[in-house]
Order: sequence, then structure tokens, then C-alpha cells
Amino acid sequence: MKHDANSILRERGPAALRAVFDAAPALRGPADEPPPHDHVPDYADDRNRIEDPELLAGCDPSHAATARPGSHARIKTVDFLTLLTEHVVEEPDFIEPNFAGPGQFVLIAGPPKAQKSFLLQEVLVSSAIGASFLLNTFSIARPLRVFWLQAEMNRKLLRKRAREFSDLTAEERALVGRNLVISERFRMLLTDDGVRHTVETIKHSFPADPPDIIAIDPLANVFDGESENNNTELLKFLTTRVEAIRQQVNPNAVIVMVHHSAKRPADELARDPFSTIRGAGALRGYYDSAIVIFRPSEDAKTRKIHFELRGGEAPDPMSVVFSRGRFRDASGGSATIDKAMARKMLTDLKAAWDALKPWSGSPQAKPEGRYAVYNLSKEYGVKATEVQSLINEWVRLKIITHRERVTRKHPAGYEVTGILD
Repeated sequence: MKHDANSILRERGPAALRAVFDAAPALRGPADEPPPHDHVPDYADDRNRIEDPELLAGCDPSHAATARPGSHARIKTVDFLTLLTEHVVEEPDFIEPNFAGPGQFVLIAGPPKAQKSFLLQEVLVSSAIGASFLLNTFSIARPLRVFWLQAEMNRKLLRKRAREFSDLTAEERALVGRNLVISERFRMLLTDDGVRHTVETIKHSFPADPPDIIAIDPLANVFDGESENNNTELLKFLTTRVEAIRQQVNPNAVIVMVHHSAKRPADELARDPFSTIRGAGALRGYYDSAIVIFRPSEDAKTRKIHFELRGGEAPDPMSVVFSRGRFRDASGGSATIDKAMARKMLTDLKAAWDALKPWSGSPQAKPEGRYAVYNLSKEYGVKATEVQSLINEWVRLKIITHRERVTRKHPAGYEVTGILD
């Protein structure tokens, strides 16, 4: 009678099965040979150890990662003592403080008509020219190369949006010409073919050096899953589609993505704006920084902006209004005048003089739209007292001169008579 191993184990117990194996090796075939005690699976063999010096730098050799033959996945490891004791001069993030560094993911979210794309445009233009944004809250370490994959605006609307930045200097125009490339409206999902086509487009746009930032606007137009609210599908899209683009273009690039949040009453949005993001369960564990923008009421022209940062303390929420390509302080002004802003203010004064409608230092000129302090304070989100101090300093240094009325058609006001250092 023939007995297999299972029947012997069931009828006689493990001791009987061991006795049978010891006494009758012929019962087991070559495939049943037990492995040697010191056998090591081939995927952990020394020949397959990752020897990348950069990968292993600073790590205990025993912590070196291993990979199966043909595998592209690599996980870097480091022992805790090295982290505790190594002395490294940390390079600044691309966007400081703690907003976006190499290989990170940033989300901009909000309900429909919240001006998410306007906010994204301010972030990307500022990144391309190396200027601060959102009332000087965030600064750019250096001018960054940016690819903006946007799927909603045609060429006509893109031109209209771009002309909001007519005050860019010649140097800034040269920078955006080199550093910021935008796709026109398209209809394509990020399937395997969509990812391949996107990578080809980005590499064609930046043939020499890859972009530092890849922006995707909005997620809904390129999502290839069934529902953005499904956490599993959304996480799969981020890890297999968006991450595939980054890895093939530049693994250190920052991804900035625009996404919708659910429609909620303004008071509910204000209490916890990040919980209203579609697929928030997946996204809140994935992004490094996030901004939510929304209207404080249905008819409000202002917007509320909230921040969430993984790498540091988030700025306080702010109330802003959109004007000439940027969001300005809606609460009366709290920004600080830096040299770049001062140059733009001086350009505005010169333009008003050249148009024969010079801005005046007198409040009586406000009804005519010519009161310099009011105009500059409102335009740049700066306190009126700071603008007045700057104008007084310019007058003292003869950078501007207040001229009396020349003719009835050329009233009194400031003429630019000097230059800024």
C-alpha cells in the first residue's frame, strides 16, 4: 500500500514521518531535498548586493540594501547613530521655509472658482524668476526650471493670464522665457501611453537640464482611475503614474499638483479645510506641503488661504485678493518692501508721469485715482505707512521729485528723476 507524506503524518504522527524519511530516502525525489543549513536565497547573494557608493555612503555595511536580479527598486538605509552624529551642511530647499525640497510633493486644492490656477501661476512664475510669493511668505533659493502640464486653458486664455505679469523686468522676462514652459489645453489621461507622451514632451522642452518643478493642473483631467474619491485608486495613480513621470524626467523634481476639494460651507472649510480634499485619506499621507484656497463667502472677492507643512511650522492662514497676477494682502497690508518691489513701484510712478496722469503725494488726488500712497499700498499689499516712508526717502535722495502742475492736462505729481542702486 502506498502512503504519501500527508497520510503518514495524519495517521501515525510526525515521529513516524521523520523515521520514514530517515530510513527510506528513495521516498522523496530530488525536489524534496532539504536545503543546506547555510543556504542563502539568490536575491540576497553578494553578487546582487547594491554597490552604489552614493547609496551606501554613511551606512553601516550590514545595512546595505539588496535587490533581486533585474529589479530596479532600491531602498536606502542608514543606521540611527550616523544620523545622530554626522555633520552635514544642509542645502536650502527649492522653496523655503520648509515648503518644497528635492523629490517632494506639493498639493494646491480648493473648491471650484477658488482661483487655484491663479495661485499656481504665481507660485510657478515666482519659482522661474527666483522671487518670493504669497506676500513674501515663501522665498525661492534660485531661479528654477518649471514645466507646467495644464489641461484646461487654450492659447488665448494663457496669453490673457500671462499678461497679468506685464510689470516683469527685462531680466525677469528673460528668466521666464528660459525657465517656464506651459502646455496648451489637451485631452489625454495619464495611462501608460499618456505617461510616455508626457515624458517625451517634457524632455523635448528641456533638452539640456531637466525641470526642477513639474506641475500638473488639474488632477481630474488626467486621472485614469474610476473615482478621485477612492483612496486606493488615487494612491495607485500617484505612485504608478505621477511618480513614473518624475523618475523618468528628474527624480529630484518637485511635483506640484492642483486638485479639487468638495463643496462645503465656508465655515466648515475654515474649521478643517484639508479634510474636504477629494481623496484626502490618500493625499494627506502623501504630500509634503499643501495649500487650500477658498472663498470666505459666496460673493466675496477675497480668498482665504490655509497651509499644511510636513517639514516645519505652517504659516498662519491669510486673507488675500488677486490683482495683476499676484495675491495681495486683503487686510490692509503687511508685506515688507524689498528691492524688487521698490523697483516695480518706481516703474509705476514713471508710467503714471509718462501718461500725463502723475501720482501725487496729496490725499486730495485719491478721487482721481492719483494718490501715490494709496495706489501703491493697495497694489502691492503693503501698509500705507511703509509706502509713505519709502516715498519720503526717495524725495530726500532725489530719486523722485514732486512737480507742480504743468498744464491743466498735466497735473502736479511725482516725476522719476533718479535711479535705485
